[in-house]
Amino acid sequence: MKMPPMMMHVRVKKSGSMSIDIWLPLFLVFLFVAAFMIALAPLALVAAIVLLPFGKARTLLIIPVLFWVCYTMKGLKVDVSGKKEKVLVSVI
Repeated sequence: MKMPPMMMHVRVKKSGSMSIDIWLPLFLVFLFVAAFMIALAPLALVAAIVLLPFGKARTLLIIPVLFWVCYTMKGLKVDVSGKKEKVLVSVI
């Protein structure tokens, strides 16, 4: 079983000054998202039942794909450099 990413490290460095490091605990975000999805599950079920005769219920299948994208973000590193600043985002 794959584990979701647990932390995100964001570093912003401006030329000639010190860098700003921010550590974001993603596991807390996942807890809030899970609670939000559980709360909205009955509405999604009603929407699927209503959209089923029109053939649009397949659009609700995107939810598992979003989980897959979140789980595969582990190890992602994004490095953006400008003229005066540099931003590094890494998912751990």
